[in-house]
Amino acid sequence: MFDIGLSELGLIGVVALVVIGPKRLPTVARTVGTLLGRAQRYIRDVKDEVNQQVEFEALKNTVQSVESEVKGAGDAMRDQWSSINDDLHLLSPVPSWDEVLSKTQLQERTRRFHRRAAQTQGRTPLWFKQQQGVRRNLQSGSARMVRYRRNSAPRRPSFFA
Repeated sequence: MFDIGLSELGLIGVVALVVIGPKRLPTVARTVGTLLGRAQRYIRDVKDEVNQQVEFEALKNTVQSVESEVKGAGDAMRDQWSSINDDLHLLSPVPSWDEVLSKTQLQERTRRFHRRAAQTQGRTPLWFKQQQGVRRNLQSGSARMVRYRRNSAPRRPSFFA
């Protein structure tokens, strides 16, 4: 900071020893040292804060430039999409609401028909299922137990019954 050499520091020390005295010189030196340390920390904090502000401004400018570029690209894409969409509308006319509704009703009707046909007509013929011993009426395990338990011998009373 200041250009002070060793000879100037020695001269300041001798003057301070004469003026302040040997008794109070250590306490004054400690006080001056702490004040200089505080001043240096304060200056460093101010410099760091200024640097942060400068970096923040640079970052803010960068973000604004990127946002403007993205917005410009989005506008260009939107314009391109609208021109493509207009070209597609010229090629194929938009169907009316009645046509769309009738198409969906027709699709739903065919879906229902195929579902009903799959339920009534199995994929495997009935004679093949009978020959292989495939059960047609499925029951849950508990229903099967109740069904066959009725035909079996009476149950013995349990300890808790």
